[in-house]
Amino acid sequence: VTKLPIFGTIRAGQWKQPFSLEVVSSFRYTTFPERSVLFQSFAPFRHIGIGFYDWSQDEMMTWAFSGYRAGQDQFGDALSYGNNGNYAIVGRTTRLLWYECEGSQYLHLGAGYNYVAPQGLNGQGANVPFGAPAASFGTVPEYFIGQNQVVTTGSAGIAQPTSAIDGTPKFANTGNFLINHYNLIGLEGLWVQGPLSVQSEGNFLMATRANGQAANFAGFYTTFGYFLTGEHRPYIRKSGAIDRVKVLRNFIKSDQDDEWGLGGWEIAARLSYIDLNSNDIHGGRLFDTTLGVNWYLNSYAKVQFNYIRADLDRGKFNDSRADIFGIRGQFDF
Repeated sequence: VTKLPIFGTIRAGQWKQPFSLEVVSSFRYTTFPERSVLFQSFAPFRHIGIGFYDWSQDEMMTWAFSGYRAGQDQFGDALSYGNNGNYAIVGRTTRLLWYECEGSQYLHLGAGYNYVAPQGLNGQGANVPFGAPAASFGTVPEYFIGQNQVVTTGSAGIAQPTSAIDGTPKFANTGNFLINHYNLIGLEGLWVQGPLSVQSEGNFLMATRANGQAANFAGFYTTFGYFLTGEHRPYIRKSGAIDRVKVLRNFIKSDQDDEWGLGGWEIAARLSYIDLNSNDIHGGRLFDTTLGVNWYLNSYAKVQFNYIRADLDRGKFNDSRADIFGIRGQFDF
């Protein structure tokens, strides 16, 4: 249903929930091969629900809201046991403070809110009885390869698929703990000034535990990008999301190109931090530094080179450190 007053478009089914610039923007257009530690730990992603989204007449503001089932994985399969919880609401609003020079200069600000009453789990983890509402929060060091053999849960009790080959382990991880509900607040910003872009988000999660204690977690990331060949990071005004990079001179020629060029070259850096310690929960503090070079052969193909340094502070436990080199090629249509 579309073109309704205030509500705009009503949407039902399994879809990306309206929270965070990283969530609503397509993975095909991200600066790095992986989204940040905030996405891995906190953000809702694809869930079965019903909601609406709309934008202002001048396309300078957007708003969206959804109610969805919390007790499911990314494929829509149920994870719930009994009738404990299994529901959530989420909302997001964005505002462009300015949008100039045909979209090559703009400032985007946004905020989101997520309330989750998790489902009952099947007794995984210490002191988590069968069917009791529980959740866990954790993240890999911003480079994901393969899957893990041990079934874990993510934000809102999302299950991670498993395989016979172990993948990148979660560095910071609270493990499952009993929880009644939690509130998640997100702030986001994106400034683009020609070839320069600065993107940042911060999340604060407040959980009410079954034992009456609070559990508070927080994190942020900031990304810097610069196109050496003059491109800029485009923006979708009706959804408040990042769009596909338009390469000025393609390395892979199309029928419309008179001659080939160097493609688009971008250098980028990201600083990420997440704190998953709270009272007797020792999930760790993870600080990631990512350096990247992106080569856009044309607007539909790119190669990404990354170096990630991950430092995990586990307090009284042994610290962990990782140096990761990654290359990713992408062609989409």
